[in-house]
Amino acid sequence: MRGFQPPDRPALPAYIDPASRVPPGEQAQHFAERVQQERPDLPGQVSRAHELAFGRPPDATALAPLVDFAKANGLPAMCRVLFNLNEFTFTD
Repeated sequence: MRGFQPPDRPALPAYIDPASRVPPGEQAQHFAERVQQERPDLPGQVSRAHELAFGRPPDATALAPLVDFAKANGLPAMCRVLFNLNEFTFTD
């Protein structure tokens, strides 16, 4: 008897939701382009991205490190960081 081994990636969500087929880097790039159109300055863009991702503006302790990261690595990389935070993934 052969043992059961689950697939590497669930096939059904990828089949149902076309957005799940877009690589995470591309999703972050599209998200960054959106906030760049909505806000002219980097702190405003970071604040808007945080607000869109979490439904609330960032506090000062969260905003400063995100702006520093965006300056060093670019806005798309910072957007990808937002996508990978636990607060974005889980709800209370």
